Amino acid sequence: MLQFADVNGVRRRPFKGGKGICPTCGGAVTAKCGKIKVHHWAHESIENCDPWSEHVGEWHRSWQDIVQDDNVEVSIGAHRADIKNMVGTVIELQHSPISPDEIACREDFYRDMIWVFDATERFLVTPSGSLAFFSLERTKHITSCKKELFLDCGQYMIQVECFTELLSKFSGYGVIRDKGWFVSTYLDDCVKPDWLSPSTNSLPKWADSWRSEQPWRLTDFTSKWRDSETGEEKEIVKKTPYIPLDYKWSTQPNPVWYEVIADHKKLSNDWDVDSLKEMKNLLSGTPMILDGLLRVMPARSEEMRAENNVSVVQLWIEKARTHMEAGRIPILREKTFKGLVERAKRYEIEKYGHLLQPDDEFKRQLGRQRSLFD
Repeated sequence: MLQFADVNGVRRRPFKGGKGICPTCGGAVTAKCGKIKVHHWAHESIENCDPWSEHVGEWHRSWQDIVQDDNVEVSIGAHRADIKNMVGTVIELQHSPISPDEIACREDFYRDMIWVFDATERFLVTPSGSLAFFSLERTKHITSCKKELFLDCGQYMIQVECFTELLSKFSGYGVIRDKGWFVSTYLDDCVKPDWLSPSTNSLPKWADSWRSEQPWRLTDFTSKWRDSETGEEKEIVKKTPYIPLDYKWSTQPNPVWYEVIADHKKLSNDWDVDSLKEMKNLLSGTPMILDGLLRVMPARSEEMRAENNVSVVQLWIEKARTHMEAGRIPILREKTFKGLVERAKRYEIEKYGHLLQPDDEFKRQLGRQRSLFD
């Protein structure tokens, strides 16, 4: 659907009774200015000279209205770029389904380009911290894109970082961006002077309408975490969504969090497998993606088992302090650590009949008992 035509050497939008020339093929076009469809120019002899052209609806127009007219529908050879900025980068706006072959053709033709897909009503999204995890459902063709790709979710955008089927019912994840950031990064040299960046006061919604059982859960209690970069405490409130990772696929020998550590550096939070195992055992914890990172959420203190020798549990507790500072486990009270040591003592007594390395208090109690019978 053509929005601009050459009318007596001037680039113009359609107007009633207008006649012009298609800037791409040079064919005659007539203005269509009805009350139902978006006003456009129509070829007189053919339906459309550019096979990549699609219907221009409100979503397309909302993007193209951001930039100067000279940067919209820019003819490049036999095709028209939706938007082309001043440094030559093409912004390809895609609302309709597109095949993997056509994706490859456009990327090969334009080379310097960015995809923006309309995700306002199509995809399922769960924001998590600075990231968002999305499901493409049946729209798998998008995974064929090799160029930089954004999903326009309306309230916010997702700069796609990775497509992956590792996480149950998700197709990938990316960084949450607002439209103002996108415009200032890629369109600042051609934006209209009167364009106003939309308000970003509202946070991205996580409760999107999943049409099947959602792949996220809600935290059972409020917890506090250390920001490893700033050192500040951050509270994550009860009923915050998280993505559980303590399951495994039938084709894999280990839970999926092993693969997150191995293959997804951005999510891994610098865990290694052995350290996460230790914290999982110490805290009877659940590995999860929470606030955009792999973390271990402890069970409630009364449910922590600490089923190991006292010396091992004490070593794990010292390591836990480091993991707290790195934001891998929540900030725990000293009372919690003392309770874990007491549980480890009971574990030793139940398993061996005595403490393997009696502490001073145990020795004093044992001495008092012996004095009664000496």
